[in-house]
Amino acid sequence: MRRQDASLKRQDASLKRQDASLRRQDASMRRQDASLRRQDASPGGRHAFRKPQDRRHGHQTRGALTRLPATTYHFRRGAIRFSKTSYSGGSNMAKNEKIRLSAETQHADENAFLALKAIAGYSPANPVYSLATVTARYDAMRAAAEVELRAQNALDAARDAAIAAQWEHHNLILGVKDQVIAQFGADSDEVASLGLKKKSERKAPARTGKASK
Repeated sequence: MRRQDASLKRQDASLKRQDASLRRQDASMRRQDASLRRQDASPGGRHAFRKPQDRRHGHQTRGALTRLPATTYHFRRGAIRFSKTSYSGGSNMAKNEKIRLSAETQHADENAFLALKAIAGYSPANPVYSLATVTARYDAMRAAAEVELRAQNALDAARDAAIAAQWEHHNLILGVKDQVIAQFGADSDEVASLGLKKKSERKAPARTGKASK
């Protein structure tokens, strides 16, 4: 039992170190996002950079915009992948992690995770991407989805109860108005106090007589 406790403690310590590493990588990704947004906001966007002044030929080129080469830099966690395709405005880096992933992306991620579990001898150079870490994150994702589902069901039930209470109250108010009209009359001040028009204040419908021949 003591050996098992020690092993569990070592695993917990390893997971904590991996969490710290992931947080540092997330901070780095946020800095890269901020840098790319600043480049997008600058004149010419990230497609261009400023060419220095050419003093040898006397050409004033300071501030001129020059196209980047065709090589595109795709940032990924832990590595930079180079692609010989022209930049088209997209990359492998997540754009907005505040929105829900599409069902297609979630399905692809789950299939990749199941395939990873079947790979014998998987031992990544970066322990952040170990099977233990991915499995822990998968379990945490499923647990969070269950919590969200229970909260959504509770919200739906509360919304239905609130709507039913609104209609019950509304129908009672309609009945109250009928009762006040029956008791005090359609031309009474009590009827007007409920937001209804008195009978005497209602305009009679205009009669359209036939034109005389």
